[in-house]
Amino acid sequence: MVRVPTVGRTPLEQCLAEYVTGRRLRAELAPRSAEVVYSRLRHLLAVHGDRPVAELDRRTCLRFQGRIGRQASSSRRHALSALHGFCEWLVLEGHLTVDPSADLARVREPRTVPRALAAVDIERVLRSAPDARMRAIVWLMVDCGLRCVEISRLEVADWDHAARTLLVKGKGGHERLLPVGAQAAHALQMYLGVRPDRGPLFRSVARGRHYTVQALTAQRVSELVAEVMEYAGVHVRGDGKSAHAIRHTAASDVLDACHDVRLVQQMLGHASLATTQRYLRRADLNQLREAMGGRDYAC
Repeated sequence: MVRVPTVGRTPLEQCLAEYVTGRRLRAELAPRSAEVVYSRLRHLLAVHGDRPVAELDRRTCLRFQGRIGRQASSSRRHALSALHGFCEWLVLEGHLTVDPSADLARVREPRTVPRALAAVDIERVLRSAPDARMRAIVWLMVDCGLRCVEISRLEVADWDHAARTLLVKGKGGHERLLPVGAQAAHALQMYLGVRPDRGPLFRSVARGRHYTVQALTAQRVSELVAEVMEYAGVHVRGDGKSAHAIRHTAASDVLDACHDVRLVQQMLGHASLATTQRYLRRADLNQLREAMGGRDYAC
């Protein structure tokens, strides 16, 4: 009879809670990221039950993969990454002697065509912006390549009008200082002319018994930009284009201007150059037709 070590008798759900809570307390995960990691690992609880964590094995991990098999490749990759991190922690804490997720096949993400917009489409989106706030948001996204979450985190104090620079708080708490072009700076100043000089840069006001002012959430920024894109006629529901297409556009346009992918990497705040390369515009069909044409193999 195999004896289960005392430490391994801890129920899986308790270990999940300890793992996520510990990472959050150590500031390894932001509150929202902690919620996401926990929700991904809940799939493990669904296939393992609340049995002792020492019974977690490779077969259970494979069932975990099967449970998330219908999700998008990026979602499956993030879920598998969360599983690896949790299993490594279990080994370090003595709950397991071997990492059961160590040899799981990695998720391969298909190469996709970047959904960058044409210059005329960006112009139509800017003209369709209903107010100064929306126009400033679109300009910062296309000029600096900002994510929706980075837009939501901006504070008024992050904008230096004299130096024309913007302090951006990216993923993982990383900060980067970006120059802001003349047109984007003008749009931002027009918006700030009717805004207070402190607090969140882009805010919403909840009207009820009392007015509540708070920063726009990343989700709300995404929704607002999608609405403007739809009104401008450059996006219809289900076409795969979103606010992120504006970030793709910024990356491709800057690369076309500077021909230096590392500068684009710095602008976008990517840790990996491979991530930046996925954002870049491929040769268009006319360029490809010209490159492939003119060949004669006749004998």
